[in-house]
Amino acid sequence: MQFIFILALIVVPSFGAPIDNTVDVSADLRYKPYELVEKLSAAAKAGVDVIFKNPEQSRAALASALETLFTSSTVNDSDKALYATYKTEVADKQAKLVARIDAGIAAASLTDSQKALYATLKAIFENQNISEKQSEQDIEAASQNAPEADRLAVEKAVLEGLTKVSDF
Repeated sequence: MQFIFILALIVVPSFGAPIDNTVDVSADLRYKPYELVEKLSAAAKAGVDVIFKNPEQSRAALASALETLFTSSTVNDSDKALYATYKTEVADKQAKLVARIDAGIAAASLTDSQKALYATLKAIFENQNISEKQSEQDIEAASQNAPEADRLAVEKAVLEGLTKVSDF
């Protein structure tokens, strides 16, 4: 279960706050990137809110919609600059997290089935053609379908990778 939480941190690194306080976060995982929207103009915030109201869209569609919004005349230059900075920071953060986890996996003495489990989970995470919600469900299902010993070994390797590497 810890592994699912860790992967959720990777899968959703930029989604920090529910759309509003009345939304049941566990109901449909509707998030928006708080680090981005807190500084945006009202028009840009409204555009981001509309984009994130569809929890079923793929991550590729989400990224495309954000690109469309922030290259349009609807948002001002300040919003565009904030988005460019945000995008770079999120990509860097995600790359570092993945590198840390990969280092933990590489350093661990995993069996072939444990390596296969990690490869499966990572492939689900990297699939841009599914939604965040579907990704989390698929990761949970793959993890639960694996033997407990494999799941625990992979979780341990991930946690060790996250705690040993200090480049974050």
